[in-house]
Amino acid sequence: MSFASSGSTFDATLDLRLTPSARALRWLYAVHIVPLMLISFAMPPGLPMLGLAAGFGLSWFHLRRHAAFGYGPRSITRLLWQADRGWQLWQANGAHAEADLAADSFLGDRLIVLNLRYTSGGAAGRRNSRVLLGDELTADAERRLRALLLLHRRRASAAGRKP
Repeated sequence: MSFASSGSTFDATLDLRLTPSARALRWLYAVHIVPLMLISFAMPPGLPMLGLAAGFGLSWFHLRRHAAFGYGPRSITRLLWQADRGWQLWQANGAHAEADLAADSFLGDRLIVLNLRYTSGGAAGRRNSRVLLGDELTADAERRLRALLLLHRRRASAAGRKP
């Protein structure tokens, strides 16, 4: 399976070694600490304020080591794309599987969200996501990934499907 768009092909193997994202932790920290500080000024002390603060704390505790940001045993640590085989992924727990890139994956200027659906192994049909904010890959690897994803998007658009 070769991604083609207006005569271009992407036949090169793309092997990505992903590291956990410190940038994601900084963003998550800001998204949680700023509202937590603001509710201390915006609400009167009491159970509702305590409940909201506890909610922010639970959210932080859940997201700070989430697999989507490269932490935990289910996090994707390596992605391999080959023209003839498609996507393969490895998790931190040693699991290996083949996968398809889901149509709801996102490619933005500073953010990439890879949603992958397993096609092999005991997890067939399940999904796993990886959020990339730019500090998980080398600049060259990120550039090559963006090129592949753009070609995939164009190919899906030409076929009349949502990318």
